[in-house]
Amino acid sequence: MVHMEAQLMLILSGRFIGFLPCHFAASHVAAGRLRAVKPRMFNFTSALLRNSS
Repeated sequence: MVHMEAQLMLILSGRFIGFLPCHFAASHVAAGRLRAVKPRMFNFTSALLRNSS
């Protein structure tokens, strides 16, 4: 994801929603500034591929 900090600022403004990686959002979730919206319905996973050479 490009420009996560900028996306976070938009989300924290309260006028936008968006996806953020769990590790990136965790401190904001713990502080009560962010929450997941229907996480069972709206989620994604990323498969990282490793080169075995």
